[in-house]
Amino acid sequence: MFFLKKEEEVELVINRSRFMGKSLEVRSREEVKERLHEVMKLFPGATHYCYAFRIGENTVEEFSSDAGEPPGSAGRPILGAIRRGDFTDTMVVVVRFFGGKKLGIRGLIDAYGKTAQLVLEKSGKKAYREIEFLVKIDPVYFSLVVNQLVEVVQDKQLLSIYPDRGEVHLRISQSEEEKIKEILEEGERTGKILEGRRVR
Repeated sequence: MFFLKKEEEVELVINRSRFMGKSLEVRSREEVKERLHEVMKLFPGATHYCYAFRIGENTVEEFSSDAGEPPGSAGRPILGAIRRGDFTDTMVVVVRFFGGKKLGIRGLIDAYGKTAQLVLEKSGKKAYREIEFLVKIDPVYFSLVVNQLVEVVQDKQLLSIYPDRGEVHLRISQSEEEKIKEILEEGERTGKILEGRRVR
């Protein structure tokens, strides 16, 4: 099974209808609802917000919604794309803005399936789930602690650094968790780190 490498977005125009595909990382039904609302706010006034998700590793939970499109014409092809990629903890929402021309059942299946496939290809996949940490650092030691974290994480793209707030958000693989915990424990003990905690 694979996880999304990053959340992405694609746009497809078919017979004047506009399809926006969005890939999202989700780990619970509650999160699915929250992320769906996010997408609805992002694309207001759309005709349909069709989606599917797969959650879990040992026990996989799946669901798809046609959101007003003919049964089986939207949610199922979206779920099919997620299954073919063997993704989990993944949700794909395909938003449709109707362009005035009906596509027919076959046309809808192709449009929703292709949009989902494209956004998943653009997102990429990884074989492990990333863990996220929030670190609040004493301003005096900010550069020192950031350098320690960079040594472990190495890929600076996985670090979001906010010097004005004295915060660092980082994403790591499970294999790096122990090293990060050691830095956090040592930093809190010596007062360099005000707070270090796992957020996901």
